[in-house]
Amino acid sequence: EHTRVAWTIGAERYVPGGGETAVTSYRTGLGAVYDGTDDRWNPETGARVDAELEYSASDQEAGDPERSGRFRVDGWAFAAIRSGHVLALRGLAEGIASTAEEVPYHRQLTLGGASTLRGYREEQFRGTRVAVGTVEYRLRLGRRSRILAFVDAGYYYRGGSNFAKDSKLGYGIGLRGETRLGIIALDYGLGEGDGLLDAKLHVGLTRDF
Repeated sequence: EHTRVAWTIGAERYVPGGGETAVTSYRTGLGAVYDGTDDRWNPETGARVDAELEYSASDQEAGDPERSGRFRVDGWAFAAIRSGHVLALRGLAEGIASTAEEVPYHRQLTLGGASTLRGYREEQFRGTRVAVGTVEYRLRLGRRSRILAFVDAGYYYRGGSNFAKDSKLGYGIGLRGETRLGIIALDYGLGEGDGLLDAKLHVGLTRDF
């Protein structure tokens, strides 16, 4: 009743610019989702966990083939403080390893934006290890509507010649509102050192089919 397991297979062709060679990738993955929350769209209690393992093999028109493995675990926990007031906690960890000396750019993990680290541009940071922690205080306005205040903490690591490692903090306020088009998400996020005019506005739409 609360658990779903999925096996996926797929293929993609990446054609970069600048005279680089095209890459064809084949991948397979196994994932599982557990949802023990009391409501899918606006939960007050319970937990949700999404886990995935993926293996990918890439053949290049020039150069050695590349093999990589990726894992991802994303979990939310919800606790009702009092009627309509909810504390939501999130933890996300993701990593990728490759047989190549460096993970290709198009396969690197991304951090930043509406789904990971608000207050920063979409996919602003890239790495081979990514982690996110989120704290949200939510006030329910209706069955699928709420306002919220959030703090996101993100970390990314990238080895190799283009080494990078850093942690970032984002914070702000948000709104989820039910409309005829679906659930509209608006988040006003600030990154480290941002003034009010430097904020990022993250907009999203979710529809229930």
